[in-house]
Amino acid sequence: MIWIKRSGHLPGPGGRLWLGTQGGLVLTNDSKLFTTRDGLSANDVRAIAEDREGNLWIGTEGGGLNRLRDGRFTCFTKTNGLPGNSDLRVEVD
Repeated sequence: MIWIKRSGHLPGPGGRLWLGTQGGLVLTNDSKLFTTRDGLSANDVRAIAEDREGNLWIGTEGGGLNRLRDGRFTCFTKTNGLPGNSDLRVEVD
């Protein structure tokens, strides 16, 4: 199951915190900012979730849904079958 949290934050590994901002995805304590330069489809991050396999799912405003796995982003958009590229809420069994 994948849970997309509308709050824009999610506990990360080792007590760190993932934060969604209008400027990208932040991993606290590492002071790492992920943006479109890193492969994120859009910088306005609205939702973050982690699945059972440890993949991070990032919902963006206008950029669809991104999966962060093994340090690489994969983007899923309306072209891939999503109903839209904004205001994403996902629940997968």
